[in-house]
Amino acid sequence: MKNIAMLHFSIRLTCIAAILALSACSFGWLPGGYRQLLQEGDLPTAAQRERLRVGMSERQVLQLLGEPVLRDAFHRQLWYYILREEHTKRRVEEHCLKLRFDDGTLRSIAEGRRTAMLKGDPQPWCNEGIAASKD
Repeated sequence: MKNIAMLHFSIRLTCIAAILALSACSFGWLPGGYRQLLQEGDLPTAAQRERLRVGMSERQVLQLLGEPVLRDAFHRQLWYYILREEHTKRRVEEHCLKLRFDDGTLRSIAEGRRTAMLKGDPQPWCNEGIAASKD
């Protein structure tokens, strides 16, 4: 009877240890846990951004870069191409390309990048703090 109880105890202990060891892979805060880079959005390549010029029409920009990730609902002349890379649960890198059109013609190009240390920062930042690279 003692041998059976000891066997059951050792089986339970082994199962608990296996579950804990396997679940460590899913927790980003545990050292050695694997976390795949998560990317959301779309940012044009460096080659595409170099070909972008003030004075291009909306159609030319669409052919070069594709549809923007976001068009401002209140300012239809503003287009945003945004890429968000989640490296860890606490470190997020965001890249933003902001285009402004007047009468269907590209008037300004601004780029920005930031690293947020907390996931899910709800504050919009593309309108603030990005320097115009071409005007």
